[in-house]
Amino acid sequence: MQSQDFFSLSSAIIELIQKAAPLIGFVLVFALYLWSWRRTGSAFFILQRFWGLLGGNKELSDPNLSEAWKNVKDFYSMRLRTGIKFKSKEHLEHALVWFRENKIGLEEIMPIRSYFDVNNLEIRDPNLKNKKKENWFLSIVLLLAIGPFIILGIPDRAFLIVKSTDTWFIANKGIAHSWNPFAWSITSDDCNKDIPELSEHDKKVICELITSEDSVYIEKTIFQQRAFGVLMGTFAGFLIISLIIAWSKAQTAHDLRLRIMTKKPEQLLLFP
Repeated sequence: MQSQDFFSLSSAIIELIQKAAPLIGFVLVFALYLWSWRRTGSAFFILQRFWGLLGGNKELSDPNLSEAWKNVKDFYSMRLRTGIKFKSKEHLEHALVWFRENKIGLEEIMPIRSYFDVNNLEIRDPNLKNKKKENWFLSIVLLLAIGPFIILGIPDRAFLIVKSTDTWFIANKGIAHSWNPFAWSITSDDCNKDIPELSEHDKKVICELITSEDSVYIEKTIFQQRAFGVLMGTFAGFLIISLIIAWSKAQTAHDLRLRIMTKKPEQLLLFP
């Protein structure tokens, strides 16, 4: 039995990930850079580190200039820490006054900043009805996209492909059958029989595999499949949790918006 005659689906996926690892690392670093830029709306901190390397990170001797620079750093620090793109320090202070007037804590706004209109100082309607439909749609897409990879690790069978003919089959010691449950199936006892659905080459390769006393390759493939299934299941779990968190934020934004509106005199008639 020559293992180079076929390969497992899980091995092919893992090999692809290994080959793409350097690119994936670069993409992650670049994504982190874009996230930082998007969160602050500026490259201030990146440029500040660059100037620090050039020796420009010393304190300014002029107290007025030093105070002005401190205000700039505080402003961008608030944008980075809160994720809210205030236009200026004056705009930031005006927003803090609005928070106090409406008895809203900055810690309440930060989790729902995607619904906070920083320019008009108001909370946008999260539209819970549409948000619920969106979450259902994303859940179905997630199930269709990742579900098969999770299912891949459940059976006690190896999912394999014959290299030369691209014949897909499922095998364990002593038995193999097509991915199509209504197609061919073969046991070690059938290897001396004629199998019309299989070419002689496929039959030879598959029979050598299932009749071999050495089942290490099949066991290794099953282990890889289950490891990959657990990995994809964990990834799916994180995505599901993120959808739950997104729904929770939408509900919080809705409640906070309602709380603010009920405090406005012109809205009192709407909420008796």
